[in-house]
Amino acid sequence: MIKNKQSRNLINYLMVFFLLISGPVLAAAPAAGTVIKNQATATYKDSSGIEQTTTSNLVETLIQQVGAFALEQSQSRYGIADQVTSFPHILTNTGNGDDSFTLGASDNTGDTFDFDSINIYPDANQDGVADSNTPITTTGVLAAGESFYFVVSAKVPLTALDGNTGEFDVTGTSEFDPTLQTIINTDEVIVSDKAVITVTKSISANSGEAGTGPYTVTLTYGNQSTSDATDVTLIDELPVGMTYVDGSAEWSLTGSAVVLTDANPGDAQGVGTDTVVYCAYDTSCTNIEDQVTAVIAQVISGDSGTISFQVELDSDIDAQTLLNTGEFSYNNGSVVIADQETNTVPLEVISTPGVVANGSDTINTEGAEEPVNQATGTLGSTVAFDNIIWNRGNSTDTFDISVDEVASTFPAGTTFTLYQSDGFTPLLDTDNSSVADTGPLGAGEFYNVVLKAKLPMTGSSVGDNSGLGFDVTKTATSTTDPSITSSVTDHLVEITGSGVDITNVAAIGGAGVKGEGIGPETTAQTQLVFAPGESGVFQLYINNISDVADSFDLSYSKDDPFAKGSLPAGWGVSFHVDAGATDCSVLGPVVSNTSIIAPNTSKLICAQVSVAAGTAFDGNAVSIYFKAESPLTGVSDIKHDAVYLTADHRLILEPDHHAQVEPGGTQTYVHNLHNPGNTTFTDITLAATDTLSAEGWTTKLYEDTDGDGVLSSADQPVGTYTLAPGETQIIFAKVFAPSSAPLGATNLTGITASGSTDAGGSTPVVVTVSAQDMTYVAKSNMTIAKRQGPDANCDGAVDSGFSFSFDTFQAGPNTCVLYQLTATNQSAGLAVNVRIDDSIPEFTTHFTNGGTLPVITVGTITTQPPEGDTGMVAGNAGNVIAGDAVSLTFGVRVE
Repeated sequence: MIKNKQSRNLINYLMVFFLLISGPVLAAAPAAGTVIKNQATATYKDSSGIEQTTTSNLVETLIQQVGAFALEQSQSRYGIADQVTSFPHILTNTGNGDDSFTLGASDNTGDTFDFDSINIYPDANQDGVADSNTPITTTGVLAAGESFYFVVSAKVPLTALDGNTGEFDVTGTSEFDPTLQTIINTDEVIVSDKAVITVTKSISANSGEAGTGPYTVTLTYGNQSTSDATDVTLIDELPVGMTYVDGSAEWSLTGSAVVLTDANPGDAQGVGTDTVVYCAYDTSCTNIEDQVTAVIAQVISGDSGTISFQVELDSDIDAQTLLNTGEFSYNNGSVVIADQETNTVPLEVISTPGVVANGSDTINTEGAEEPVNQATGTLGSTVAFDNIIWNRGNSTDTFDISVDEVASTFPAGTTFTLYQSDGFTPLLDTDNSSVADTGPLGAGEFYNVVLKAKLPMTGSSVGDNSGLGFDVTKTATSTTDPSITSSVTDHLVEITGSGVDITNVAAIGGAGVKGEGIGPETTAQTQLVFAPGESGVFQLYINNISDVADSFDLSYSKDDPFAKGSLPAGWGVSFHVDAGATDCSVLGPVVSNTSIIAPNTSKLICAQVSVAAGTAFDGNAVSIYFKAESPLTGVSDIKHDAVYLTADHRLILEPDHHAQVEPGGTQTYVHNLHNPGNTTFTDITLAATDTLSAEGWTTKLYEDTDGDGVLSSADQPVGTYTLAPGETQIIFAKVFAPSSAPLGATNLTGITASGSTDAGGSTPVVVTVSAQDMTYVAKSNMTIAKRQGPDANCDGAVDSGFSFSFDTFQAGPNTCVLYQLTATNQSAGLAVNVRIDDSIPEFTTHFTNGGTLPVITVGTITTQPPEGDTGMVAGNAGNVIAGDAVSLTFGVRVE
């Protein structure tokens, strides 16, 4: 390299640049055939508010080849008439693919002479001297970035005179792309009849690894003129990365026995006039301490020699080609010829791959900040590890990244995905090796590869793996030398389960919230109060207290320990979504699972509790437990609430009756004393009064002792009764009309029942109910009785084992019930215009059994609704003689 050179001859370039821009960084043009891959990601929140990531398809762009090259350099040298002057040149393929280049040399016009010959020769060893006498016209194939060294030799004609100049052009043309502009160097020869010195430079090797040496640099000088030259000065400033070896210089005239001193520029070494003053990289070399300087006292005509010294490559130098050009000057016997250059000598610093994978972006040594730790990961969540891949080599390298899933101690079901440093874009295979990689990294650079571990949802994975945690190893492998690898371990200390907490009133942290924390609680957190036959709604907030989305199955129990689905008899529970009012005032569809709840959010569930009418009152709140359990992880919480049933103290005495009686006759009425509430009545007494008692009317009350629904001799007078919830006592009221009773006389019999019950207060509650029977005197006396029978298969006949009776029985949905109405003439005379009427009861529809029902034993059916409808059923029996009866039978279907 030339020291203190103020200007250089122009180097002509033709270069086509590709600019790949990533932020502010500019990267080198990719090689032809390189596939640029790109994959996008989209991050969004789904309808449940859960963040999701999806990747696009992979798109690829194939880089085409573009030709470009550089040719250097134009020069001016001194020459001698009838001798050859040589010019070293370098052609470098700066395109992105292989190319061959055509070389040419042609004499210029407008100068003072034409050359006898101009030939191009290869200089494969880059010593500035032609390798052979065979001219060439092409470089052969050069890879991208490869240089071709050659020498152009031009013979000066014998007739050339001192001071004459001759020029010729050296050209290079791309064979891949002939449309590229031809690059031209122009070389000039200045003819001199004085001393002419030539200097070439060489090095003992063309390549070496960083930190190696020594390598011998040789400067060869010669004087082919007929005159002597004096003060021949050789200068060499070494490039950065190359270090001079102290005490290594030799001069060919003194031989290896004499080591030239690096210091004291005034110290001449040699014999007589053959001396050299040598100074190299020493502080004593005033103004020239950073170079090699050798001043040879004289070089006589026809003489030649060498100055050599050794260099070493610095250990921290990046892979590159170091270029070194020497400079020389001399006195030609008349003037000083200055600023002459040698050929350029390359020394390639060989690539030495190296890699370190660790957890530090400031320290590039093995084990730094390893293992890469994450404290916890929730089941189903994604845990990210930042791994730093350092290029410890001295050249650009790409590192394949592999994950050892086989040796991983993460739980089965864990999936691993590699991402670029942004943590979102998938890590791609940039060099088509079928393995994801870092992309090109310059020497000393690092890249953050993000490994994401998607943990399974299974609850069996929870814990710290017996204190060992969970490990996975990631390995970076040099693509320059696959034997160069480095591994880093990613460590997860513990996997935690998902979490759920059921609260009342509000979500966790809300105003008035009840039941925070893991249950079940010792005491009920919320208590509803309602009566049997009614329902109430608990507002349950299902809080997902983990960092991963989850859903939770819903269940209930009356017991602790929890017994799924257990409830007191007559109770029911159903879970509903809130229908939009956010207070469960309007219930949505029934659910058994919450559906997905986003991390650290909650969902309102409405738990409706219903209690059947008649459920017994005991004055105590009934506990009910609600459970939310993840079907994936098994994590759960139980909430303790309660229901207090109010007292429903009711007695019913029914129905009211009206009938006829003959003077001196009797009429019997059937009444039901029923407890439809949820409290027990005790000390129930009954009494009857008649409005015509003064005229001799009397009423006696009997119980249905034998339970057949018909007053008989077995039935005893009424006494004192206790009725539990749902129980009924049949009472007969037998009315006696005096023989003196006139036709048309009407007696009203009032029947009362009175009993006491405990309704949860400090004193019992007394309830009195009544019914009324109206009896009038007539010559005829018709009675009507209604009996029923089950018809489960709806075939129009009472089921086997049953008969029409007054008994109560159970009937399921979509089964049938048959009713039989019997009217009896209990008088001694004829009953005329006898009509029987009834209606289809609630929760049933008319059943006709294909048209065979309804039916009447005497007379005709006058009114009936269609099959499946509701309404009146009536029959006209006409006249019924004394003691006869007529029956009407119809059917209904239970909804």
